[in-house]
Amino acid sequence: ILVSCLSARVDASDLFTIHSISIDFEANDANAARKLALGDGQVRALKALLKKLTLDTDHGRLPVVEESRLGEFVQGFEIANEQRSERRYLADLTVRFKPYAVRALLRAADIPFAESASPPIIVLPIFQRAGTTNLWDDPNPWRDAWYRFEAQEGLVDLVVPIGELADLAAINSVQALNGDRAALREFGGRHGAEEALVTVAKLEFDPSGTPSVDVTAQMYGSVVGPIRVERFSGTPDGSVEALLHDSVS
Repeated sequence: ILVSCLSARVDASDLFTIHSISIDFEANDANAARKLALGDGQVRALKALLKKLTLDTDHGRLPVVEESRLGEFVQGFEIANEQRSERRYLADLTVRFKPYAVRALLRAADIPFAESASPPIIVLPIFQRAGTTNLWDDPNPWRDAWYRFEAQEGLVDLVVPIGELADLAAINSVQALNGDRAALREFGGRHGAEEALVTVAKLEFDPSGTPSVDVTAQMYGSVVGPIRVERFSGTPDGSVEALLHDSVS
């Protein structure tokens, strides 16, 4: 559900993507040249990303990542303008990197880095089951699933409040469900966020005991985003925790 809600924002920020790295290699045959070119291009793209995120004064001590470790950092890549001959391979390479892995690499090297200045998104996960609605009360396994997702440091900066007394006083489940923009704006501002994602998970079980969850999500900020609705089905022997975790991402 997160991807469908935030895809436009993620594409716009594009912080951990390096575009149009030119690659050009010769080898005994075109396939060998392609393999060498892709490896070299990804190494160069990672170097470019590390420089993009850090100060000029730290570029001389940036960590060096061997080609054999690229899988730890590369999320995917795209190839454009591909050309090949018997022994030569040319293309333009766009590489997407794993944000959490790149951050960990720089932190391990004790190198400060800067990311997008855009404010985080605050998430209000509401859990419904058997006629009950929980935002701050326990149990709320939907909120727990978002906590775990937040800890993974994905493509967007998410804040999932822990439900302090000030949070409880600022907004309740009824206000969140009704899209009370004044309450959402004030609540988000307390946490440094300009946008709020209200997401509801309604858990049900069929006669065989198989769980399913209906998820709705809507973004509130300077404009109100469209309502996203998706259903996720579990398995008879699967856990509710795993189903909710899969539903987040």
